[in-house]
Amino acid sequence: MFVELAVLYEKTIGWNILSGDVVDLGAGYFTEVVKKNDRNLASVFYAFHDFLHDLGIDLLYVQRPHKIAPQDGISGILDFFNENDDDLLTALSVKQILYLDLRKNIREETLDHRRLFYKTDHHWKAETGLWASRILMNHLNEPY
Repeated sequence: MFVELAVLYEKTIGWNILSGDVVDLGAGYFTEVVKKNDRNLASVFYAFHDFLHDLGIDLLYVQRPHKIAPQDGISGILDFFNENDDDLLTALSVKQILYLDLRKNIREETLDHRRLFYKTDHHWKAETGLWASRILMNHLNEPY
């Protein structure tokens, strides 16, 4: 009875958890949620940046989007991919490490976030990879 009530509650508030960390996003889209990151990933990037800098190599971090968009109702509640990435990008900015956030391009181009991914897993569609490569190429062509 309690399990049935929990499932009803989750469906009512739009969580639609299927099993474990898999969620039904609606319209046939499924993905896994990401837990809150408690590791300090920024320190890894700081060390890598310093290593490359000593070799005279620039570093550009490219932030990929996740199937769950920041504006989705479960972002920041059940899924922490975007929050983890926001924390990382904030830390990179503090050290002035360059990054390209593809999530920003999705918003600017008003793309349908979910349609960038295959319905039943977290992988980008081939067209999304070509879109991302165009964004990256244009970004790199600006200063170089």
